[in-house]
Amino acid sequence: MLSEGERRVLREIEDQIVEEDPRLAMVMSSEISDRAYRWARRGHDTVIVLASLSAAVCLALPQDGAAGAGVVAGLFAAVAFDLRRRRFPSRR
Repeated sequence: MLSEGERRVLREIEDQIVEEDPRLAMVMSSEISDRAYRWARRGHDTVIVLASLSAAVCLALPQDGAAGAGVVAGLFAAVAFDLRRRRFPSRR
């Protein structure tokens, strides 16, 4: 939680941004559009699928180092999935 002094400084910074660049302030305060939201969510989904497929292919290859690459790709997919879940919670 912010102290009263920190809140005051934050308000001053916000006011300064509004004065210096009202367009930036408007963009920063507006909600993300549904279309942009869907595209961002699909981008996360694409990364997760590609990383998962890469992990499966790497783990299936009998070459040296492929298993390590598969584990790294699997971890990347898991992190991407967790970030997607946090950033885009279910709207139910």
